[in-house]
Amino acid sequence: MGGVQHFEIHCGDVDRAMDFYGKVLGWSFQKWGEREYYLIDGDGIGAGRPTGALMPRATPAAASDHTAPNSTVSVFSVDSIDTAHADALSSGGTEERPISEIPDLGRASYCYDTEGNVFGMIQLY
Repeated sequence: MGGVQHFEIHCGDVDRAMDFYGKVLGWSFQKWGEREYYLIDGDGIGAGRPTGALMPRATPAAASDHTAPNSTVSVFSVDSIDTAHADALSSGGTEERPISEIPDLGRASYCYDTEGNVFGMIQLY
């Protein structure tokens, strides 16, 4: 009890965010229900693991000033932190924290996506 069950990434432009996360993390998306809500299909998501979705931001303005989020930050597992970090930057994201070593765990970085949301990526040892 108490583990991550589901996460939502709120977007100013859902199509742009789907393109970004498709390139960076290899996700695909499926519309769910009548509203604009897209379930994420990706390695490590679903099938008894946490599920995730993209949805329009309640207010269309993105967090363009890159202030600290007033929410939970998700950290996603990647096979290569060097590749994923470079893909994030080349796909329109920006760096929040560069790649760094986490002793006895792996290498991680934090970036802003195209919607102004901060997220983390980690390559475990």
